[in-house]
Amino acid sequence: GEAFDRFAKFLDLGFPGGPVIDRLATQGDRKAFNFPRPLSKAKTFYFSFSGLKTAVINAFKGQLASGEALPLEDIAASFQEAVVDVLVAKTMRAARQREVSAVSVTGGVSANRRLREMFTDTCNRGGIKVYFPDLSLCTDNAAMIAAAGHARLMRGQSDDLSLDVIPNVPLEVQHAGKNRKG
Repeated sequence: GEAFDRFAKFLDLGFPGGPVIDRLATQGDRKAFNFPRPLSKAKTFYFSFSGLKTAVINAFKGQLASGEALPLEDIAASFQEAVVDVLVAKTMRAARQREVSAVSVTGGVSANRRLREMFTDTCNRGGIKVYFPDLSLCTDNAAMIAAAGHARLMRGQSDDLSLDVIPNVPLEVQHAGKNRKG
């Protein structure tokens, strides 16, 4: 989601960027620009779209310098395709490595039509179930966390300021009676 927001900000398309990119991309050619797929071959499950952002900026500046019409829809479609390719590939690699039978795609970016299409196709071919929330629930994760905090507060639950943050907390998933790190 952040990659879409940053891309939209660079092109002065407004915030949040995801819906704008999604709309533009439907009218563009996703193969018009061969943008890099950052860390797609890495064995890790880390994401970094900084190289992609640089490639987009260079393509944008190149189009402007050449005096050619700026194919904003093509740039958006090609950018979206690169991001979605990486998200789907890494998620599927993780699903196979962890031997899970289903994946859940959430957050604001899960509203993206191409993301849903590629996850659905790839998961169906791989025999993995995929779940998406209703579009009305595809909101920014920060908003979801705030809503959960508000609900806790309304129930009279709170924590004092000594509560610590664990940014790299490992996730444990119950699967077939075994604990698996997720």
